[in-house]
Amino acid sequence: MGSSPVIVCLSAGGNHLLGAELPAYMNATCRTRLLQYVAATIKDNTMSEKKQSEGEAVTLVGMDAHTRVLSLCIAEWRHGSDPKVRRNIPGVLLEDMEEVYRRWVPEGALTLVESSGNTRVIVKRLKAMGRRVEVLNADILRSVSEKDRVNDRIDAEKLAYAYARGNANGKTVWMPTEEYAGYRDLISGYIRSSRDTVRCSNRIWAFCNSHGLPLPKRGRPKKAERIRAVLDGMAIDPNQRALADSLLEDFEYFSRKRAADAARIKRIAIGRKDVLRLMQLPGIQLYIAFALAVFIEDIRRFPTAKKLVSYFGLNPAVNATGEQERRQRRKGKEHDHLSRFGRADVKHLCAEIGQSVLRRDDCPVARWARRKLASGKDYNKVCMAAARKIVTYAWYILSGVPSPNREMQEFYERKLARSYGEVGRDEMSKRGFPTRASFVKAVSAEVFAHLPEPVQAAVTAAV
Repeated sequence: MGSSPVIVCLSAGGNHLLGAELPAYMNATCRTRLLQYVAATIKDNTMSEKKQSEGEAVTLVGMDAHTRVLSLCIAEWRHGSDPKVRRNIPGVLLEDMEEVYRRWVPEGALTLVESSGNTRVIVKRLKAMGRRVEVLNADILRSVSEKDRVNDRIDAEKLAYAYARGNANGKTVWMPTEEYAGYRDLISGYIRSSRDTVRCSNRIWAFCNSHGLPLPKRGRPKKAERIRAVLDGMAIDPNQRALADSLLEDFEYFSRKRAADAARIKRIAIGRKDVLRLMQLPGIQLYIAFALAVFIEDIRRFPTAKKLVSYFGLNPAVNATGEQERRQRRKGKEHDHLSRFGRADVKHLCAEIGQSVLRRDDCPVARWARRKLASGKDYNKVCMAAARKIVTYAWYILSGVPSPNREMQEFYERKLARSYGEVGRDEMSKRGFPTRASFVKAVSAEVFAHLPEPVQAAVTAAV
């Protein structure tokens, strides 16, 4: 055919950029960028679980899920074309879902569910039937929604259309395993009990302030006893005393619940090697290390540290176009505020990590943060930037990168000893560590086993 390139023409029947329904290929003597792009886009299809062969029809089931009612849209889709709706089934009760699937949904169909509160239960029940399910991000319908056309049936159809058109690429939601889902529920319960404890404490403080009582001091276990002693020694209206007793009872209940949740978390966390390895980092204690490990679950789903930072919502937002972008770049302000996306239940823990780092001066990240503060940077920005660095280090640790040196070994061993005391000698003795020193030595030796012995320790051993 000579040395000149030959234009490749796709057969009709669909969107050519997505790949036609029955593409026809022609030989060419050279591969231009256009031909490479066309070949790549044809080869890549949006089916994430199973490659779709040329011309094969796939059944998509868009599901708009609510607390008690589901709406289903069963559509047939061929790669490169929009899906064709075959059946709409609105008003399906949640308890009847399996029966409806067995009757109307063919085997091998891919169900598309928008992420919501009961998504985990729906996915579990469908997978128990052997069905294929993908969970899509909650904002997937924004690109195809119309304000004057919104109901459950239309939303179920739009889920199928959004997936077929490629709008769902990169917007699937990770579903935790049953074990990690239980860990997440445990952490959520601890966070709620902590907030309830603080809320009750603030109400007690407001009551004492408004009635001229001595303001309670810190110390959760004894706060209620001190206030009761003060109330017993003064004349107070019975209704006010009843209110005070109710506040104190609520405070004691949530304090006990918080302590029980914290003890359970620490007992689980101290037996996990990934949690203990994360405690090498400054600002990360036993509970925070456990929370990071639980919400990450499998580090392989984050190909780079930036992906993990973005998952936690610690990446700076970018919001500029045209001349505004050029001016911001010239001023060195290419980024806006911190991202409003990400996991809010982990972001506040990252703020605690940053504040803990800023209180230190014996680690490289703390010294870097102090230099930024000395140069006039905003405290909150430096705090979250330090947390972002710690999360980046956490990605490397969970990816299997060993500790580079023993610089933080002494600090790490102190944290291990403190964690041993928090869990308790009785519990740790059952795990084979009767003393604090035995636990610290075993864990530290495993973490730093690849490094040579310190010079002083080697000299002592030789003597």
